[in-house]
Amino acid sequence: MALSCLVLEYWRYETPKIVSFGQMVTLAFKDLWYSVPSPSESKASIDLLKGISGYALPGTITALMGSSGAGKTTLMDVIAGPTEIAVRRATGYCEQMDIHSEASTFREALTFSAFLRQDAAVPDSEKYDCVNECLELLDLSSIADRVIRGSSTEQMKRLTIGVELAAQPSVLFLDEPTSGLDARSAKHIMDATWILEVIGAGVGNVSNATDFVKLFTISTQARQLEITLDREGFTRPASSTPALAFDKKRAANNSTQAKFLIKRFFDIYWRTASYNLTRFFISIMLGIVFGIAYVGSEYSSYQNINSGLGMVFMTQNYMTFIVFSSVVPVSIQERASFYRERSAQTYNVIWYFIGATLVEIPYCFVETLLFVAIYYPMVGFSVASILVIMINYIWITFTGFNPPTASIPQGYRWLYHLTPHKYTYASLVAIVFGDCPSGNNGSELGCQQMTGTPPNLGSDITVAYFRQDTYYY
Repeated sequence: MALSCLVLEYWRYETPKIVSFGQMVTLAFKDLWYSVPSPSESKASIDLLKGISGYALPGTITALMGSSGAGKTTLMDVIAGPTEIAVRRATGYCEQMDIHSEASTFREALTFSAFLRQDAAVPDSEKYDCVNECLELLDLSSIADRVIRGSSTEQMKRLTIGVELAAQPSVLFLDEPTSGLDARSAKHIMDATWILEVIGAGVGNVSNATDFVKLFTISTQARQLEITLDREGFTRPASSTPALAFDKKRAANNSTQAKFLIKRFFDIYWRTASYNLTRFFISIMLGIVFGIAYVGSEYSSYQNINSGLGMVFMTQNYMTFIVFSSVVPVSIQERASFYRERSAQTYNVIWYFIGATLVEIPYCFVETLLFVAIYYPMVGFSVASILVIMINYIWITFTGFNPPTASIPQGYRWLYHLTPHKYTYASLVAIVFGDCPSGNNGSELGCQQMTGTPPNLGSDITVAYFRQDTYYY
């Protein structure tokens, strides 16, 4: 296996003012081995990495160079792969495949990364400034508000790098950063075409039989590498350097994760018009087909009543199947980016599915309404009756009892304020449980101390306080 390390000192003509990396980190690895089970022999293994040693200093670029199949990507995966929180939070990884949520714009992709992967203590204004500077550094400002879908390979590669830069990691890994780029773009990222002759690629001296691995082993560079790795601060922690530690698994708080995930899914559904129009068209066609099958039916006899009940059961199952199956295309489209972001601990998986569910609900409502509006009149049912049931169900849900007012998401608070049941319920609750005049000794119900309260509410609260704090009445 041929593997060479090159540490390049570099500087920028224009030093970035906002884009910066986190805590300065020295990356070192010594005598690194990696084996996988042999596909031909059950008890045997294949060594993919054999005693690899190296280091990377802060403020430098370290290039892994070698022929195809030499193990460059494997080495990077092993170094960047540990599951410790400190490693995940402090590193960024640009993979060979450019994977993004394609319904977002370039600016939205960088903003998503900045807000969810930078520490919550960083002001929002600095995060927005960081996004703008990343766009300028990567020459993406002119297409910042363009949807990612349909972009060229070169633009996608720059976006991949920008997404990781916006997170401001301490260590940035780039796997094949020039893959898919034209000569001009690749030269801007890394000017290393001369390495082709060393590794025997391209046009060069194919008769060169030099064993570079053996040559490096007996070189002064190899001895210097061993000396450096044994120094304090490389493979041994330095006593003067504080440990790299993070209190939380993810940088952003729960509210920020939920906010940006809901916005992303809203943009996906809104910008994918063909997806929603297709599901609406299917609902309309199913309503017509089922309506034709039962048009003119009467429900007076035993047989007709059972037929009608079977019809309602069948349509309910069909609509459930359509609603579930219609989510599959979006799930498949976003699956790759979800795996990448989950690996980087960008957000909690729970908020991902909550965001997808909340955005899906209005579209399911419209889809069902289109079906019912066509199907029910054709089979002799009253559309008004089913609409009354749906509206009354919504009113009951948003009365403020279950869920309590304090637990209703902000995006649905307008339904809570429009619900007529809420005002009647609030009046009755305030009269019965809210009567607690000042100076009362506890004779009124509202002034009595509650017992058996959950730990999160405390032990010294009155009935009136609980009513006001939980139900806002």
